[in-house]
Amino acid sequence: VLSVMKKDLVLAAKELFDAGLVLPGEGNVSMRLPGEDAMLITPTANRYSDLEPDDLVVAGFDGIVDERRSGQRPPSSEFRIHAAVFRQRPRVDAVVHVHPPEAVAHAVLGMPIPLIVEEMAVLLGGEIPCAPYRRTGTDQLVEAVLGSIGTGNAVMFANHGLLTCGRSLTDAVDTVYVVEKLAGVHR
Repeated sequence: VLSVMKKDLVLAAKELFDAGLVLPGEGNVSMRLPGEDAMLITPTANRYSDLEPDDLVVAGFDGIVDERRSGQRPPSSEFRIHAAVFRQRPRVDAVVHVHPPEAVAHAVLGMPIPLIVEEMAVLLGGEIPCAPYRRTGTDQLVEAVLGSIGTGNAVMFANHGLLTCGRSLTDAVDTVYVVEKLAGVHR
């Protein structure tokens, strides 16, 4: 199961990179490991174009890395956000954090995307909020994101980027595309 998950996560990360939704060294993607309080996550300072399954990290929600099942680099510096979303939302099985241009423009302005089309209510749970600015990699950012996402499937971080989640990796990735499209429509 883990080897299939690793291949799927690498394919998703490369798709996001190829679509221009993340630049080298940015963003992170994770999947919940079935039956464990752990996740599979991209490593820190990754280059999605060069990412291989053996580069991925298995880390507990507490941040402890399972070195037997992991690559050589530490998990993404944003692993705390992924772990917190998985803890708060037991039905979420994947989390994606990227920096797509249209959504980032909204994040820079601290501007949520209001409910402008019906699909937002169905797919995203309503308005796409923008969490207040907090420094990257801090517990304060984790708290801001959790406080803003609620039961929705997307949240922007002020002056930073976008986080999406879903019941599958495909759902979380597809939500990135929907948010980016809606951010373009809203501007």
